[in-house]
Amino acid sequence: MALISAQTKSREVAPHVLSRQSFDIFSILEPTIAFALQFQQLLSNGSLSVFVRTCAIASDLLRVSRIVAAQSLCETKCVLANIVALSKNAGLAAWNTKAVRRWRKKMEHEFFTFALGCGNVLCLMLFWPGWWLLGIAIFAAWSLLVTASVTGARL
Repeated sequence: MALISAQTKSREVAPHVLSRQSFDIFSILEPTIAFALQFQQLLSNGSLSVFVRTCAIASDLLRVSRIVAAQSLCETKCVLANIVALSKNAGLAAWNTKAVRRWRKKMEHEFFTFALGCGNVLCLMLFWPGWWLLGIAIFAAWSLLVTASVTGARL
């Protein structure tokens, strides 16, 4: 396939025409560009000032919050210490009242009556150390039976 090319007129622009057009565009846009540059510089200065002030305020707020937290911790410790001391004193005062002393004396009498009467046998049955040995022996026999039934061995 052959290419056919035809000659066309070239569109060359004279240099003086191009420079005149560009000069006209820059002369028209120059005040606008200058105003935009001034506005950009003012905006950057203003935003930098706002940023610096914000950083200073944030650091001051952080410092103040640390101080407030430390003071509230100290005050809380003091208040809790006072509450503990007052509750201890109130508990001791209630423990030493006449009604509580009478109640303690009754409970002591009931305990000793129980322990020295029939309660001694009951306490020995409940807290006898041999129950541990019996429990271990029963558990060992039960585990042997379960193991033997699972494996199918005869005892």
